[in-house]
Amino acid sequence: SKIKQGQNIFRINTKKTTAKIKELAYVDDVEIQRRFPAKINIVLDESTEDIIIDTPTEFIVTTIDGKVLYKTVDVTEVPVPIVKGIEVTASEIGQKVATEDVEGAIKDMSYVNCFYGSDYWSQIDLIDVSDASNFMMVMRTGLRVTFGPIDTIESLERKIKMLDAIIP
Repeated sequence: SKIKQGQNIFRINTKKTTAKIKELAYVDDVEIQRRFPAKINIVLDESTEDIIIDTPTEFIVTTIDGKVLYKTVDVTEVPVPIVKGIEVTASEIGQKVATEDVEGAIKDMSYVNCFYGSDYWSQIDLIDVSDASNFMMVMRTGLRVTFGPIDTIESLERKIKMLDAIIP
């Protein structure tokens, strides 16, 4: 943050300091508050590991909106769903993943978002968006759920409601 202990709080450039802190991968948002007479409070919103994007060479651990937190070859200890089928062209730590088909990736991620925060989220092991005519997920219990073709968010939400009736 480049704030030095004992530094005059009026000399601190909060915009530059905020921007510098936001460069850290695990920081979503930051607020710097001056507390008189001589304190600075820094309030952080931490990024969370929400999904793992499976690529041919590595796994990319990201937030739900695709911000890259880190890359790895072993995700056995990362308790979040793996997403297959998103073609990543670039992935820089702290930046959103880049794809050649941006529109398709946004659509795929919106489908993944339908499950985020649901009762199913912690039970999902894999979400496969690689085949638009056969959207599929695999639960941690091994149960495979094939949703078939998904045209809209509404059609997926309708199918999730049907799933609610089938799986308690």
